[in-house]
Amino acid sequence: MSIISESDEGTKTPEPDAGTKPPETGDAGELGEPGKAALEAERRARKEAERRLKVAEAEVEKAKVAGLSESERAVEEARHTAAGFKTKLAASALRAAAAAKLQDPEDALRFLDLAAIKVDDEGEVDTKGLAGMVDGLLKEKPYLAANPPAARPGPLPGGGPHSKGGDSEDMNGFIRRLVSERRG
Repeated sequence: MSIISESDEGTKTPEPDAGTKPPETGDAGELGEPGKAALEAERRARKEAERRLKVAEAEVEKAKVAGLSESERAVEEARHTAAGFKTKLAASALRAAAAAKLQDPEDALRFLDLAAIKVDDEGEVDTKGLAGMVDGLLKEKPYLAANPPAARPGPLPGGGPHSKGGDSEDMNGFIRRLVSERRG
């Protein structure tokens, strides 16, 4: 059983009982109904805390910008814009590096951290680092690899096309020739 308290924003957030401890494993199937309810309550509380953190960070950023002079605000805004462009550039470079190696280049964006891609102030991307990241992803998750074009299998013995003339012959012709050689 969890206790619901009202937060300072008027929303209700669950608080765990003092006598209950969350299980050590992440498997909700072993918890039973009370454990599942407590786990769900804890997850909701965590999401609410993350939401509050984002709101608080945004308010701190606004207060910080409000205290700056006009030129400082312009510089800060330019830095923020440049960081956005660097992120977009890193994503584009990662897609390009993954295009030949992965079935879906978007998988590279899903599984790799864009912040780990080095982009300098001139906009140059560390291509060797990118290639290493994609290769590492393929080692971890080989099922993401682009499938090479399938080689066309050759004909089975005796199952290939029948040629008329020339020195190749089908299985029937081969047997007839052997029988005729033995008879005569």
